[in-house]
Amino acid sequence: MGCDLIRAKDFDDLLEEFNEVEVSSRFQIKYVHPSYWDAFGYALVDDSKPNNISKKIFSKVLIKLSDEDDAADDIAEAVKEDFNKLHEDVRNRLLIKLSDKDKAACNVAWTVAHNFDEVPENMRNELLLKLSEKDKAARHVAWTTADNFDKINEDLRNELLLKLLEKDKAAVGVAIAIAENFDKLPVNVRNLLFILSEKEETAGGVAWAVANSHDKLPENVKNELLLNLSEKDKAAKDVAWVVANGFNKLPENVRNELLLKLSDKGKAIKSITGVVANNFDKLPENVRNQLLLKLSEKDEATVGVTWTIVRNFDRLPENIRNLLDNPKLQKQLQFIIDDLSRWKKMGVIELISKVSSKINKKFALKVLDKLSKDRREAVRTSARELMDKYSAK
Repeated sequence: MGCDLIRAKDFDDLLEEFNEVEVSSRFQIKYVHPSYWDAFGYALVDDSKPNNISKKIFSKVLIKLSDEDDAADDIAEAVKEDFNKLHEDVRNRLLIKLSDKDKAACNVAWTVAHNFDEVPENMRNELLLKLSEKDKAARHVAWTTADNFDKINEDLRNELLLKLLEKDKAAVGVAIAIAENFDKLPVNVRNLLFILSEKEETAGGVAWAVANSHDKLPENVKNELLLNLSEKDKAAKDVAWVVANGFNKLPENVRNELLLKLSDKGKAIKSITGVVANNFDKLPENVRNQLLLKLSEKDEATVGVTWTIVRNFDRLPENIRNLLDNPKLQKQLQFIIDDLSRWKKMGVIELISKVSSKINKKFALKVLDKLSKDRREAVRTSARELMDKYSAK
């Protein structure tokens, strides 16, 4: 764009200036030099207020082009980027007009969300209701409702949340709004959490909301939601996060049921393996053994399961110890021993002695032979003694 904004004081003068300016098929102006992009924004205001260039030229261009469906999104983008450089009457007129156009809905919703207090309340309410019906805008409307919950009148926010139920992309925002304000909502709106938790497409959003707001939910509601969500593949990871980070806050029966359910969910397996390893002594013996048996079949759990068995070898029943015979776990066990033999030599000798019945004899002797030549006498002696025991078998 290379027009003379000093000479062009009104719309007709600007049209003459634009004779040499190329406009793309998407109604976007191409600037003669990149620096004009920044300069143009400064040219629209004097003392931080919209000037004559904004009022008499830029605003008229936007209003004129807003009639074109193909230009709607670009005009909405301009309003979004230059919100405070437009006169209030102009930007309000444009927002109302553009909110009817599907292509512009997302940018209009973003503008309302980020300028919430500057949009007149009556107009803002009208826009939120209208935009809540637009698929591309629903997510922004949901988050606007969540972020400004106490600024929106009760009837409107309840109506918005109920309408947004049908929009899958709004699920996270709706769930957050309800979870963080549960006690302020009527029963029919609270129940939206359970409705959303039953749908595979929206369960992940509810799980994220519960994970980030679970301290604000009544315990019985939180537990019921977690149990429902633990059955949904897309929600499993966030539910596992809640279990891992709130282990001691969950009732034992709920916690155990969640762990067993989540041990079958691919995205939750690493987290659940970590929960078992880090809370071994807090889990009932039958539950932890059942979990180790299930997790030993999952590739993602191989490292964690192997370590858990090794660290608690003497306290585990034979059928759990026998899991180390599994080729995947045996390979991991050998990796652990080989790694430890480089920096924790006395420790690895004790480890080999502890799991001697479950480690490949040839591999164990190879490691011990190397340690029997160590520069430290204590390591050499311990390694040779253990080699002698192996040889005597």
